[in-house]
Amino acid sequence: MGFRRALLLSERRRIYGITAFFVVLAVGIIVRILIYRTHVSPWGAVVLLLAAGYELWVLRVITRALDAGKDHVPRWLLRSNILMEIAVPALGVAYLSSPQIGFEYRPIANPWALAFFPLILLSVLRLNPLVSQLAGVIAAIAYMVSAYYVG
Repeated sequence: MGFRRALLLSERRRIYGITAFFVVLAVGIIVRILIYRTHVSPWGAVVLLLAAGYELWVLRVITRALDAGKDHVPRWLLRSNILMEIAVPALGVAYLSSPQIGFEYRPIANPWALAFFPLILLSVLRLNPLVSQLAGVIAAIAYMVSAYYVG
């Protein structure tokens, strides 16, 4: 009972970090477009803000469960959260990379590729070792598939 509550509290803290990361990245993209006039896809900011909205919805579900004294949320919610967090940078590498970057360098010389590292760190910070390993494997596969698609 106490472990499940600690799991939800940990998940809530982790979601704060990921949501902040998504918003900071979206603001960075918007600033690059508006101030520096770089040729970056504005859809990247849209994707990040939609992902942040999803994270806030999951955060709301978890907070309501904790406030109601429940020690669990649906498992599909936490699993879909893992997939969404890792799919965002993979989609960015595959579809939202700048056309100014040489085709052969897009999988590596891409801000979206750098987004994998903090998201992986935040995604594997879970109390369940199996879920942490699953998040790492999904991240590796997602990056390889997106890098293969791009180059």
